[in-house]
Amino acid sequence: MRSFMVFAFVLVAQTSGAAASQACSCAADFDTLAAKVVADYPRYHLEHVDRDVRYRALVDSLRAAARTAGDDECVSVLRALVDYFHDPHLFIMESPSVADSVRDRLRREAEVIPLDEAGIREALRRRTDTLDPVEGIWYTEAFRVGVIRDPRRRRDFVAVYLGGSDSGWAAGQVKAELWRSEGGGYRGIVYAADHTRRHEPGGRIYRGTLLQLFGETWGKQYPVPDAEAGVLDTLDPLRPTVRFLGEGATVISVPSHAYPYRAVLDSLLERHRVELARRDLLIVDLRGDAGGSSLMTWGLRPYYETADRRPPIGPQGRSVVLSSPDNISYFQRQSWVQKDLVERLEAAPGRLVPLSTKPSTPPAAPDTVYARPRHFAIVADGGVLSAGEAFILFALRSTRVTLFGSPTGGAIDYQNVGIVWLACRGERGLLLGYPTIAATATLPKDGLNPTGIRPDVPIGPEIDDPLAFVVGYFAGRETPPAR
Repeated sequence: MRSFMVFAFVLVAQTSGAAASQACSCAADFDTLAAKVVADYPRYHLEHVDRDVRYRALVDSLRAAARTAGDDECVSVLRALVDYFHDPHLFIMESPSVADSVRDRLRREAEVIPLDEAGIREALRRRTDTLDPVEGIWYTEAFRVGVIRDPRRRRDFVAVYLGGSDSGWAAGQVKAELWRSEGGGYRGIVYAADHTRRHEPGGRIYRGTLLQLFGETWGKQYPVPDAEAGVLDTLDPLRPTVRFLGEGATVISVPSHAYPYRAVLDSLLERHRVELARRDLLIVDLRGDAGGSSLMTWGLRPYYETADRRPPIGPQGRSVVLSSPDNISYFQRQSWVQKDLVERLEAAPGRLVPLSTKPSTPPAAPDTVYARPRHFAIVADGGVLSAGEAFILFALRSTRVTLFGSPTGGAIDYQNVGIVWLACRGERGLLLGYPTIAATATLPKDGLNPTGIRPDVPIGPEIDDPLAFVVGYFAGRETPPAR
C-alpha cells in the first residue's frame, strides 16, 4: 500500500542551465516547456503520450503560434499545452522580475476607481437579487477588495483595493480585472503586491465564500450565504475553524491544507478536546481546499481511526519517480526521501525508479483513539485537491468515515510539485510546475485524477445547506439519493 506521507505540496524553484542560456522569446519558452514535459513529467511516460497523435498535432500547432505570440498571448499558448493533461499539478506560473523603477511606475500608473467600501456596499445592497456570485467584499490575510461590475464597462468585474498590509497599494486601485468564463468560472488579470500582472486562467468559487484563484484564495465577507455565515476566520479565510451545532454535531472547517495551519488546527483540537469527545458527529468541511501538506490534518486521526479497515481506494503499488536532471536536482533538496534515491536516479537516466525500496508499512496508530464521535463525516467538492484528497483517501480506510458532497478535483495520481524556469526570466518570468512523483507505475489503471474521489453520499447543487443535510442524514431525516 502506498504511503500518504509523501503528498506534501512542495514548491522548490530550480534553475536549469540549458533554459537560462536560451534566447528569450515565446518560442524559446515553448520549446523548453515541451522538452521538460517529456523529460520530467512521469505521466508522459506512464500514459504513452508520445504515441498520441492528437498531442503531437497540438505541439506542432502551438509551436507555430508561439513564434508570433506577444507576452500576454504567450502565457495562453503555454497553458494550452499543459491543459491537455487536465492535471492541476501541471501548470504555468508567472513570476516576473522588474526593476524598482518599473515597480514605481506600475504603482503610479495603476488604474483607480474612486469608490470606498461604504459606496461599494451600498451599490451591492441596491442589487441584492441580481448580484453575480463574485460580487462582494473579499479578503485575504494581506488585503481586502470590493468586487463590483465594472463601471467603465471594459471588463465584467473589477476588484477595487480597500486596504491591507500591501504598502505599495492605495485605496481605489484596481487589484483584479475579471471576465466570466463558460462553466461558471472567472478569467482575467490579478495584480501582485508589486503591481506586476498575473493572468488568471479560471478562478472558481466554492462553498459560496472561497474564490480560488491561481496561487491564492480570497474569502468572502459580504454578502455571505446564510448557511456559510460565521464559518470563515475573520482575519484569514484559510485558517481552520470549529463550530458546535445542535444535535451533537461539530463542524471543523479546513479551507486549506497548507502546512503552517497544522499548529492552528492542533491547538483548536486540544482546546476543544473534551467537548469533541462527547459528541456523536464530527463533520470536516473541506470544500474549496486546494491542498498543501497531508500532515496538516494528522491531528484528526484519533477522531476517525477504527480497528476495522476498509480496502484502499485508487491505484496501488510503489510510488515511482522519473529520472531527469531536474528531478535529481529536486530530490537532492528534499530531506524526507530515502538517502539512496538520488544515486538510484543518477544510475537510471530517463527511467522510472521506485521512490523507496523499503517495504511499505502503514503509519502507526495514534496513542489515543476516541470512541466518540460515532460518526465522522467529510464534505468535499471539486475544489478539493492534492493533500485534501490524500486526507480523504487515508480517512476513508476507517469504518466510521463517510464522504459527502461532490467529486473532488482530481490531483492525486501525480504529486509533489517541483518548479523549473523556462527560457525567459525578467518581465515575463515563466515557470513550469509539475508533479515529480507518480502514485504507482501501474497508472493510469485505477487512477483517480479523471474522476476525482466520488462521495459515498452525493449532495447536489439543489441543497442550500450541505452541512445541515449531513446532520439530518445521521439523524434519519435525510434519505441518500439513488446511486
